[in-house]
Amino acid sequence: MNELKGFSARRCLLLIRNDLFLNRNYLVIFLAAAAGLLFILSGGRFFNGSAEVIAYPNFYGLILFILGLTITEKTFKDIHDDVKGPAWLTLPSSNLEKFSSRLIFCTIVVAAGLMIFFFLISLLWEGIHYLLNESSLRLFNPFKDKVLTITYIYIIIQSLLMLGAIYFKKSPGIKTILSIVVYVLVFTILVAMAIKIFFGGSFWNLLVGRNIMNVPELAARNDIPIKIWSMITFSVRIVFRYFFAPLCWVIGYMRLKEKEI
Repeated sequence: MNELKGFSARRCLLLIRNDLFLNRNYLVIFLAAAAGLLFILSGGRFFNGSAEVIAYPNFYGLILFILGLTITEKTFKDIHDDVKGPAWLTLPSSNLEKFSSRLIFCTIVVAAGLMIFFFLISLLWEGIHYLLNESSLRLFNPFKDKVLTITYIYIIIQSLLMLGAIYFKKSPGIKTILSIVVYVLVFTILVAMAIKIFFGGSFWNLLVGRNIMNVPELAARNDIPIKIWSMITFSVRIVFRYFFAPLCWVIGYMRLKEKEI
């Protein structure tokens, strides 16, 4: 039984360093492949003279989702291993430190590290272009709105996969996607049926309520159910944007505590 309680920043940082060390080969290979692909795209831009061949924010988002979600599934999958799982759970640190270290590693460390990597790579390739043909520098800006939005969406989706990786022993990605699809379908059908029973109106009209509101006759007949449906969808968007990730983290932490030896 692990008797350590509370939270120590030093132990958490040591755990993050341990995860970086264990995943170093995978990270190096993946980043080297990304750098090579960036070099090819950058070379294509140089030869055809187009400044728009390479779009750093889009490529950053692609690499972030592939690398981050793969690392998340790989890292949390170890807790189900008969050897690695007990070894990790019995490390001299609290469950909060273990969970926080891998959460920080799979979100902040991966995203921030990738931002730095893309900035340095863009600085290298753009510097070469400038020396060869004196073209304008188009450096990767990690603080650009599009980059921050991509990172924010990644954190939300990553939190769901992390929860699935903690719950499911095999194929957590596929099982997580199937589970969320089933929950969304059931929730949508139940809410739509409840609104139809109590207020009337067509199920399809509820789904396309925004279009209906442009037709005065239909809007007058379906005003109440459409407004209720709009309020529900608005609430769901708010929950997804601001509360979904923290909820997944809390549930994941509680699930991890159940595995304590």
